[in-house]
Amino acid sequence: MACERIDLWYLVFVATLVGYLLIKNITNNRNATKYFIFGMISGLYFDIFSTMYRYYVYSAAMFDNFYGIPITITIAEGFSIAIIIMVLEYFFTSKDFRDKTVVITGGTKGIGKELALQFIEKGANIIILSRTKPDKTLKDAVFIRCDVSNLNQVRNAVKNIKEIDILINNAGVGFLQESAKIGYGKIRRMIETNYYGSVYVTRELLSKIKRRKGTIVFMSSLSGKLVTPRFGAYCASKFAITAFASDLEKEIGNVLLVYPGPVKTRFWEHSGRFTRELFFIEPQRAARAIIRGISKKQKEVYVPYWVRYVVLIGALIPDLVYKIMKAVYIEKEL
Repeated sequence: MACERIDLWYLVFVATLVGYLLIKNITNNRNATKYFIFGMISGLYFDIFSTMYRYYVYSAAMFDNFYGIPITITIAEGFSIAIIIMVLEYFFTSKDFRDKTVVITGGTKGIGKELALQFIEKGANIIILSRTKPDKTLKDAVFIRCDVSNLNQVRNAVKNIKEIDILINNAGVGFLQESAKIGYGKIRRMIETNYYGSVYVTRELLSKIKRRKGTIVFMSSLSGKLVTPRFGAYCASKFAITAFASDLEKEIGNVLLVYPGPVKTRFWEHSGRFTRELFFIEPQRAARAIIRGISKKQKEVYVPYWVRYVVLIGALIPDLVYKIMKAVYIEKEL
């Protein structure tokens, strides 16, 4: 009987461990470890007091009901309490964006435009930095013409921004072509817009963001985690963003990295397309996931959700994943 109970506690331990890792992975909760420690301490206190209660009230042997290794039970309790807290926090903690100032680069089309529209619905004040003028649907946003790859233009654009709560580095370009063939001008444009543009805007607004304890969002990509076919140069710009943003998050906190997969935007007019449209998601869905990530103070957001698993599998078998991804591309020379 004792052996059966020990086996049961080990099963509970494994189940709670798997559940903890899964929920932590889904919610990207920054405080998961703290919640686990809190849960383990709480569980330990509960075990001690319940054992003392049984001992004094029922004259039971002090450790009769542990039936195994107490530390295993305590750890399982820690995992369980952490899971409960993370789930509650994920579903019930929200952030009010009313009267918050949100700056979005490249916010006139695609995901950037949808982010602007959804933030406006939530009562935020929107400032768009872009080379192209927005359409009438963004009449409530403040538009500042700016090429983020030009440092002087960025400085002139942001000098009149007094307050900022959220910065979304969304501006980006991409070209699909083999690394050995793609033109130098296209490589330079991707690096300057995608990487330098994000760095310029972030650095120039950083003091104002820190003063308001705001959030900085970087739009990386699936190609910022894996080398994707025909996107070698584009990957270089996105890997650079991932590295810069990851380091900045460790320095100041409140940094969100977004890894979009295929989203239905005009981006694919310049870079090719997938053979199966079912892989694409609408920009509205991507924007909702990003705003939810900001609200929940997550470190990372993958859109659609399966991008996370492609990244994990790609880390284990990169060559196979590369070949599979190459198979679903339509060749398109630019």
